[in-house]
Amino acid sequence: MQLLDVNVLVNAFRPDAPKHQTAFAYLSAARQGTEPVIVLPEVAVGFLRVVTHRGIFTRPDTPAAAMSALASWCSSSVVNVQEAGAGRWATFESLMTQRPMTGGDVHDGLLAAAAIDMDATLVTSDQGFTRFAGLRIQRL
Repeated sequence: MQLLDVNVLVNAFRPDAPKHQTAFAYLSAARQGTEPVIVLPEVAVGFLRVVTHRGIFTRPDTPAAAMSALASWCSSSVVNVQEAGAGRWATFESLMTQRPMTGGDVHDGLLAAAAIDMDATLVTSDQGFTRFAGLRIQRL
């Protein structure tokens, strides 16, 4: 099972993103595969927040275009928006005890905890996730 980070969706969607071709190719192949690909609701919301944000992009996308992309990706039988597992919070607490997080790292910790709890590989272009013990990562 694979769990996607926000940056994978943003890069796959935005042709002007620095890793567009890599993320687009990954997502296209994953949609055709058999391994489950999970988009957490908070990741879907993060994607919508980023691609529609005027402070991030000179030409942000419309909410309709971004929602359409999510719907298209999830039209594959293997890609689904799904809640994290019930043990995510306990895993997150353990990660916070091992290495307390602050600021933006807190959300990364919650995403890492979800992947660990769900026994999933986190797919990301963010190199900072290597700090989480027990997390399997696929970097794009």
